[in-house]
Amino acid sequence: MSTPRPTQSIIWLPVLPARPSGEEIAIKPTATLQWIEHSFIAIYSAHLSHPDPTTIPTLDLRSKLAIYTAVHEYCTPRESDPIARRRGLYLRGEEVYIALQKQLRKHCIRVRNLLLTVEDADAAAAKTSNVYMARYEQHMHVADLMKNVLRFLERHCIIREPDEHRYTLNGHEVYTIKDLHKEVWKEEILKLDDNASDLAGEGMG
Repeated sequence: MSTPRPTQSIIWLPVLPARPSGEEIAIKPTATLQWIEHSFIAIYSAHLSHPDPTTIPTLDLRSKLAIYTAVHEYCTPRESDPIARRRGLYLRGEEVYIALQKQLRKHCIRVRNLLLTVEDADAAAAKTSNVYMARYEQHMHVADLMKNVLRFLERHCIIREPDEHRYTLNGHEVYTIKDLHKEVWKEEILKLDDNASDLAGEGMG
Protein backbone atom coordinates (compact mmCIF):
# COMPACT_ATOMS: atom_id res chain seq x y z
CA MET A 1 0.00 0.00 0.00
CA SER A 2 1.55 3.28 -1.11
CA THR A 3 1.96 6.27 1.19
CA PRO A 4 -0.43 9.15 0.34
CA ARG A 5 1.30 12.15 -1.21
CA PRO A 6 1.39 15.11 1.18
CA THR A 7 -0.77 18.16 0.63
CA GLN A 8 0.29 21.70 1.59
CA SER A 9 -0.97 23.51 4.65
CA ILE A 10 0.00 27.06 5.64
CA ILE A 11 1.78 27.49 8.99
CA TRP A 12 1.01 30.82 10.63
CA LEU A 13 3.40 31.88 13.37
CA PRO A 14 1.43 34.33 15.54
CA VAL A 15 3.66 33.52 18.52
CA LEU A 16 6.60 35.32 16.90
CA PRO A 17 7.15 38.86 18.20
CA ALA A 18 7.96 41.64 15.76
CA ARG A 19 11.22 41.15 13.87
CA PRO A 20 14.08 43.20 15.40
CA SER A 21 14.93 46.34 13.45
CA GLY A 22 18.39 47.05 12.07
CA GLU A 23 19.05 49.42 14.96
CA GLU A 24 17.97 46.82 17.53
CA ILE A 25 20.21 44.21 15.91
CA ALA A 26 23.21 46.55 16.22
CA ILE A 27 22.43 47.28 19.88
CA LYS A 28 21.25 43.82 21.01
CA PRO A 29 22.61 41.13 18.67
CA THR A 30 22.08 38.37 21.25
CA ALA A 31 18.36 39.14 21.44
CA THR A 32 18.19 38.98 17.64
CA LEU A 33 19.85 35.54 17.59
CA GLN A 34 17.30 34.39 20.18
CA TRP A 35 14.51 35.67 17.94
CA ILE A 36 15.92 33.73 14.99
CA GLU A 37 16.22 30.56 17.07
CA HIS A 38 12.68 31.05 18.37
CA SER A 39 11.48 31.12 14.76
CA PHE A 40 13.19 27.76 14.17
CA ILE A 41 11.41 26.34 17.21
CA ALA A 42 8.07 27.69 15.97
CA ILE A 43 8.50 26.11 12.53
CA TYR A 44 9.52 22.70 13.85
CA SER A 45 6.79 22.76 16.51
CA ALA A 46 4.14 23.59 13.93
CA HIS A 47 5.47 20.77 11.76
CA LEU A 48 5.26 18.30 14.62
CA SER A 49 1.83 19.43 15.81
CA HIS A 50 0.13 18.49 12.55
CA PRO A 51 -2.09 15.50 13.38
CA ASP A 52 -1.85 14.30 9.79
CA PRO A 53 1.78 13.59 8.78
CA THR A 54 0.73 13.60 5.12
CA THR A 55 0.28 17.37 5.40
CA ILE A 56 3.21 19.54 4.28
CA PRO A 57 3.74 22.55 6.54
CA THR A 58 4.68 25.73 4.74
CA LEU A 59 5.01 29.38 5.84
CA ASP A 60 3.05 32.48 5.05
CA LEU A 61 5.03 35.02 3.05
CA ARG A 62 5.19 37.58 5.88
CA SER A 63 6.94 35.10 8.19
CA LYS A 64 9.32 33.93 5.46
CA LEU A 65 10.43 37.49 4.76
CA ALA A 66 10.77 38.29 8.47
CA ILE A 67 13.08 35.34 9.14
CA TYR A 68 15.12 35.88 5.97
CA THR A 69 15.59 39.57 6.75
CA ALA A 70 16.53 38.93 10.39
CA VAL A 71 19.21 36.41 9.35
CA HIS A 72 20.50 38.75 6.63
CA GLU A 73 20.79 41.73 8.96
CA TYR A 74 22.18 39.70 11.85
CA CYS A 75 24.91 38.16 9.69
CA THR A 76 25.89 41.50 8.14
CA PRO A 77 27.77 43.46 10.83
CA ARG A 78 27.96 47.23 10.37
CA GLU A 79 31.74 47.45 10.28
CA SER A 80 33.59 50.01 8.19
CA ASP A 81 36.61 47.74 7.78
CA PRO A 82 35.84 45.12 5.07
CA ILE A 83 38.05 42.49 6.75
CA ALA A 84 36.26 42.92 10.08
CA ARG A 85 32.92 42.83 8.25
CA ARG A 86 33.84 39.56 6.53
CA ARG A 87 35.03 38.03 9.80
CA GLY A 88 31.79 39.08 11.48
CA LEU A 89 29.75 37.52 8.66
CA TYR A 90 31.30 34.09 9.26
CA LEU A 91 31.17 34.32 13.06
CA ARG A 92 27.51 35.27 13.12
CA GLY A 93 26.67 32.81 10.37
CA GLU A 94 28.19 30.07 12.51
CA GLU A 95 26.02 31.14 15.46
CA VAL A 96 22.86 30.87 13.34
CA TYR A 97 23.97 27.48 11.99
CA ILE A 98 24.60 26.15 15.52
CA ALA A 99 21.16 27.37 16.66
CA LEU A 100 19.55 25.63 13.67
CA GLN A 101 21.45 22.40 14.32
CA LYS A 102 20.43 22.40 18.00
CA GLN A 103 16.72 22.89 17.33
CA LEU A 104 16.74 20.43 14.41
CA ARG A 105 18.24 17.74 16.63
CA LYS A 106 15.65 18.34 19.35
CA HIS A 107 12.92 18.17 16.74
CA CYS A 108 14.16 14.87 15.29
CA ILE A 109 14.28 13.32 18.76
CA ARG A 110 10.63 14.24 19.27
CA VAL A 111 9.73 12.78 15.87
CA ARG A 112 11.48 9.55 16.83
CA ASN A 113 9.44 9.37 20.02
CA LEU A 114 6.28 9.69 17.94
CA LEU A 115 7.42 6.93 15.60
CA LEU A 116 8.06 4.64 18.56
CA THR A 117 4.49 5.12 19.81
CA VAL A 118 2.04 2.64 18.31
CA GLU A 119 -1.43 1.77 19.55
CA ASP A 120 -1.89 -1.66 18.04
CA ALA A 121 0.99 -4.07 18.64
CA ASP A 122 -0.24 -6.48 15.92
CA ALA A 123 -0.12 -3.76 13.28
CA ALA A 124 2.95 -2.01 14.69
CA ALA A 125 5.36 -2.80 11.85
CA ALA A 126 3.04 -1.72 9.04
CA LYS A 127 1.86 1.35 10.90
CA THR A 128 5.36 2.46 11.81
CA SER A 129 6.53 1.99 8.22
CA ASN A 130 3.69 4.08 6.79
CA VAL A 131 4.04 6.82 9.38
CA TYR A 132 7.82 6.82 8.94
CA MET A 133 7.60 7.39 5.20
CA ALA A 134 5.00 10.14 5.64
CA ARG A 135 7.05 11.84 8.36
CA TYR A 136 10.25 11.62 6.32
CA GLU A 137 8.63 13.14 3.25
CA GLN A 138 7.19 15.90 5.42
CA HIS A 139 10.62 16.38 7.02
CA MET A 140 12.29 16.90 3.67
CA HIS A 141 9.69 19.45 2.63
CA VAL A 142 10.40 21.31 5.87
CA ALA A 143 14.11 21.07 4.97
CA ASP A 144 13.29 22.84 1.70
CA LEU A 145 11.42 25.49 3.65
CA MET A 146 14.39 26.05 5.99
CA LYS A 147 16.74 26.19 3.02
CA ASN A 148 14.53 28.89 1.53
CA VAL A 149 14.42 31.15 4.61
CA LEU A 150 18.15 30.56 5.24
CA ARG A 151 19.35 31.03 1.68
CA PHE A 152 21.42 34.08 2.69
CA LEU A 153 23.28 31.92 5.21
CA GLU A 154 23.85 29.17 2.65
CA ARG A 155 24.96 31.52 -0.14
CA HIS A 156 27.21 33.84 1.82
CA CYS A 157 28.44 31.95 4.90
CA ILE A 158 28.70 28.29 3.87
CA ILE A 159 31.62 27.86 1.49
CA ARG A 160 32.12 25.02 -0.97
CA GLU A 161 35.78 24.12 -0.86
CA PRO A 162 37.43 24.16 -4.34
CA ASP A 163 37.84 20.71 -5.88
CA GLU A 164 36.37 19.06 -2.79
CA HIS A 165 32.93 17.68 -2.03
CA ARG A 166 32.68 19.43 1.30
CA TYR A 167 31.50 22.71 2.77
CA THR A 168 32.91 24.89 5.54
CA LEU A 169 31.65 27.69 7.74
CA ASN A 170 34.17 29.80 9.66
CA GLY A 171 36.79 27.11 9.10
CA HIS A 172 34.63 24.20 10.31
CA GLU A 173 33.25 21.49 8.07
CA VAL A 174 29.46 21.69 7.81
CA TYR A 175 26.53 20.48 5.70
CA THR A 176 24.29 22.48 3.44
CA ILE A 177 20.90 23.23 5.03
CA LYS A 178 19.09 20.37 3.29
CA ASP A 179 21.92 17.87 3.85
CA LEU A 180 22.00 18.85 7.53
CA HIS A 181 18.35 17.81 7.80
CA LYS A 182 19.15 14.47 6.17
CA GLU A 183 22.17 13.85 8.40
CA VAL A 184 20.48 14.69 11.70
CA TRP A 185 17.50 12.54 10.66
CA LYS A 186 19.85 9.59 10.12
CA GLU A 187 21.62 10.20 13.43
CA GLU A 188 18.55 10.70 15.60
CA ILE A 189 15.76 8.76 13.87
CA LEU A 190 17.75 5.82 12.51
CA LYS A 191 20.50 5.97 15.14
CA LEU A 192 23.25 5.53 12.52
CA ASP A 193 25.79 7.61 14.42
CA ASP A 194 27.47 7.02 17.76
CA ASN A 195 27.10 10.73 18.57
CA ALA A 196 23.31 10.62 18.39
CA SER A 197 21.58 11.88 21.52
CA ASP A 198 20.00 9.56 24.04
CA LEU A 199 16.22 9.86 23.78
CA ALA A 200 16.06 10.29 27.54
CA GLY A 201 18.97 12.71 27.57
CA GLU A 202 19.71 16.07 26.01
CA GLY A 203 17.42 17.64 23.49
CA MET A 204 14.13 16.80 25.14
CA GLY A 205 13.92 20.00 27.13
